[in-house]
Amino acid sequence: MANGISVHLPLTRDSDDGIQLNHDYLSVARQNLKMLVLTAPGERIMDVNFGVGARNYLFEPNAQQTHAALEARVRSQVARYIPYIAINDISFEGTSERGHLLYMKLDYTVLPLAFADSLNLTIS
Repeated sequence: MANGISVHLPLTRDSDDGIQLNHDYLSVARQNLKMLVLTAPGERIMDVNFGVGARNYLFEPNAQQTHAALEARVRSQVARYIPYIAINDISFEGTSERGHLLYMKLDYTVLPLAFADSLNLTIS
């Protein structure tokens, strides 16, 4: 019998549970943050405002103004949809010479658990 909190995304088979599950709240919080950043506004059914849409920033100039706009979007979306996460810092890593890639690091704290973690994303 499956014994988890939520489904782990992307869906994969698991010999114990049938499909892979998240077994702790830290994994759930991390997955929720990642999905919020990667979901494009209008992509989620019944809530067109959900999502940061980080891929929409790929063809913008790799400049401070773009980073500031993306950071503001992340902070406002997290405050609205996952208020149990506090964003401590957002940094943008080096550039790519092989096309349009965005490297973003989010340092965050899961407030109810008082646990700090980082999420590194490479968006292409």
